[in-house]
Amino acid sequence: MTCCDKFSSTHILQVIAWNKKKKKPCIYQVGNNPGKIRSPEEYIIPHIQTEKVDVFSMCNIFYSLLTKERPWDSFKNEIAKERIKKGHRPHIDEDLKNSDNPIIKVFLIAMDKCYITNPKERARASEILNFFNVALVNIADPNYIPKWKR
Repeated sequence: MTCCDKFSSTHILQVIAWNKKKKKPCIYQVGNNPGKIRSPEEYIIPHIQTEKVDVFSMCNIFYSLLTKERPWDSFKNEIAKERIKKGHRPHIDEDLKNSDNPIIKVFLIAMDKCYITNPKERARASEILNFFNVALVNIADPNYIPKWKR
C-alpha cells in the first residue's frame, strides 16, 4: 500500500452564510474532532471552522507526498493530539530538509507556512496557490531559489 492509498477526508462540505451587517462569513462551530491529523484549532471545543483548517489539512497531504508517510502515524492519537496543540510538527528527515531539489524546497516552504499553529498567522489557501503558481513558472530555471512573499 502506498501513502496515496491512505488519503481520505473526513471534512463535510458546509455552505457558510454571509453576514451582510458585519460583512463577513457567519460563524460555523463544530464539536471535537477525533484523529491525529487535525489542525490545532480543531481540538478546541467549540471551534470556528475556517479555511485555515483546510490549509493545515493540505499540509498533511504535502507531508505525505514528500515522506510517503502519514503525519504522526508512529504516535498514539492522544500523544499526537497534544503535540499538534503545542505546535509541534511531524518529523522530516534531514536529507529532505537539505535537498537541492527545487520542487522539494517549494513543498517545504509551503509546509512551513501551512503548519503554523495559530490560524490567524497561517497562510491562506490563495497565498499557497500564488506561491505554487510562481514556482511552476520558474522551476525550470536552474538559478531559481523559491522564496515566500506575503
